[in-house]
Amino acid sequence: MTNYLNKKKLSDFTKKEFIFFVTRIFNVENKTEEEGDIDVDLFDSLVPHPAKSDLIFWPPEGIETTEDVVNEIERYCKENDLPCFKSLS
Repeated sequence: MTNYLNKKKLSDFTKKEFIFFVTRIFNVENKTEEEGDIDVDLFDSLVPHPAKSDLIFWPPEGIETTEDVVNEIERYCKENDLPCFKSLS
């Protein structure tokens, strides 16, 4: 299991790792409120998208899955010439 707290930038994650991390936020069961808050705070600190965690909790129309959230973040980064996910190559 990836230790997300060791990651300080979005580019420290592969896209697949970040999808897993966002899924972790979506799946609140088996976590304390404090653990959930830590995950959301980390998400907000990593994501340059202006909507931050609203992408998860109050998503705009068309964003329904964890993959949709991650794709929107990736789209925003590309459009704004910002670093995004780590490449595997």
